[in-house]
Amino acid sequence: MKSSWKLLILLLTFQLVFLIFYYIAITVTNEGIFNVVEVNEQYIIVKRLFVKYYIKVGGSNYSVGEYVYLKGELFNIDKTYVKWGFDFNEYLLKSNIKFELINTSINKRGTNNLRYYFINFMNSGNKLVNLMLFQNKKNDLIYKNLIELGIPHLVNFGGMNLYILDRIFDKKLFRSKNYYKTVKIIFLVFILFYNYILGFKLFITKSITGVLFRFLKQLKFNNLSGWNSQSLQWIILLWINPFYIYSIGFLYSILFLVFFINFFDNKYKKKKHYFYNYLLLNSLILPLQVYFNYKFLIFSSLFELFLFPIISISFIFVFFLPFFQIISNFIYDVILNLTTVLKYINISILVGNITISILIIYYISLRFMQFSSTYCNKKKIITFIMYVFSSVSIIQYNQVNYWTNSITMLNVGNGNSFLLKKNNTNIIFDAGAGYGYSETIYKNFLEYKGIRKIDLVFISHNHLDHYNQLKKIQELYKINKIYYNDNVDTYINYKNIEILNFVELGNKDENDNSIVSLLNINNTKILFMGDSTKKSESRLLLNNDFLKSIEGGIDFLQVGHHGSKTSSSNEFINTIKPKSCYISSKHEKYKNFPSDETIETLKNNKCQIFTTNSINNYEYNINTKSTKKIKKTSF
Repeated sequence: MKSSWKLLILLLTFQLVFLIFYYIAITVTNEGIFNVVEVNEQYIIVKRLFVKYYIKVGGSNYSVGEYVYLKGELFNIDKTYVKWGFDFNEYLLKSNIKFELINTSINKRGTNNLRYYFINFMNSGNKLVNLMLFQNKKNDLIYKNLIELGIPHLVNFGGMNLYILDRIFDKKLFRSKNYYKTVKIIFLVFILFYNYILGFKLFITKSITGVLFRFLKQLKFNNLSGWNSQSLQWIILLWINPFYIYSIGFLYSILFLVFFINFFDNKYKKKKHYFYNYLLLNSLILPLQVYFNYKFLIFSSLFELFLFPIISISFIFVFFLPFFQIISNFIYDVILNLTTVLKYINISILVGNITISILIIYYISLRFMQFSSTYCNKKKIITFIMYVFSSVSIIQYNQVNYWTNSITMLNVGNGNSFLLKKNNTNIIFDAGAGYGYSETIYKNFLEYKGIRKIDLVFISHNHLDHYNQLKKIQELYKINKIYYNDNVDTYINYKNIEILNFVELGNKDENDNSIVSLLNINNTKILFMGDSTKKSESRLLLNNDFLKSIEGGIDFLQVGHHGSKTSSSNEFINTIKPKSCYISSKHEKYKNFPSDETIETLKNNKCQIFTTNSINNYEYNINTKSTKKIKKTSF
């Protein structure tokens, strides 16, 4: 026990020293000889000593492994305000890339390291070798299928695949030979070199440390096991990348130690306990699967049991016989067809975000139930109840907000994306994103919130910034009805939600063809204007049905055309008397939204203004008529 505490203190000390070194970044420079470590169509990543740099330049003229002399201006990479879309800055930071070089002059040195020659060599037609040995996953069809099945780790050259290779060396090939130690050392050196060629993949490094520790234990150089052995492995991995502590691999290793290594004795290795262990393993995986993917894939563990031996045998084949291209490509096609079939029979349940605090409570409860079942005569019943209860509690966690009535305005730049939620009814009013914003923001938000169905969609008019996210949403949901400005009904009553729509087509300016939607929910009047201009507003002020419907004023107003000066005339705003005004906008060079004129008009009419301004996301509570900022939550 004392040695465990010593190792824990050592782990924390090493991590503290590394983080100080990491954040101070002593070796940072903006000039010198750098090595190219990653190449993309739009950027390259270079490295000097321990520090990586991001350079926004087309990568077609560069290759991994090249040495270049460059000079540029140095900037820190900071977190952006993207909440649900892909955050490239966050991706860079989690990859240990904290600095950007701009205005760079780059000159090739004409010298390359071994990675350069290896990567050029590995551009072969052997699809199985490219995927499994060279770990080229970016555009691989099998890997894409495995992602959808929730088991992409099966093709990692690490974990069980490297463990099986190590066991083959130990048990089948060289264990009883006199030269076993020499061959094992050569094997370890080869794997280390291989990892260097691939750019020191963290999952491979983790597996190598495990193999190395087992070998040292065989040689009686150490007697570490359980927490002690794992702690030393964590030290190594955290030195390589401190962000490893946030990875799913780190969490899995902790959970496995807590629930298996330190709890069960050898009797649980018997066949009759396989079912118990299988249920427990699923209970451990389920919340992490949800935490990282927002959904539970019902058959993923069964698919893994089915595919694992096939993929492992394929690994062994390409490792020992990498030059049999015809056979390798045949095996590749077989695995591709199998994963494609499994993809079509896969069933997933959208769960949404669960916080770390919920995870902690869940695992403490699961540990308690596990402990209780050990001393209970009715073990099988307790185990089954434990699994069902834990699974249902996680799967239904985000569905407790059934009675929430709200409107969400998402930060999509100069675009429009609003979601109206009344009980279990979800209606989208525009699904667009402005220039430079991801077209997956809305879909990601719906997944994050655990919203399982979309009832209606209203697309105000035919401009990309109001509908370019719809395709991604349709990939996730079967939408009951989509209304455009040329097929929308004047009056819609959907599940006791009454919607009045005003639209006049044939205008030269497509903005004037926008649908204007007016809703009344629990005596709260809601008005969506799309990109309607002052011309459309003038027509509305002549419409008796509209004037009658807005009597008493509007509680929620989506301000027309992102707050442009072409919309929101003083006469119109004064007539509708909005209490809360919402503007989806961003200040850009040629689109300075919202305009000062519009803001002044809204203020003069005593409207409380909420603007995304490329930073904020807002949620309006229909019941309380209050507004709050929303963001991703961890705890």
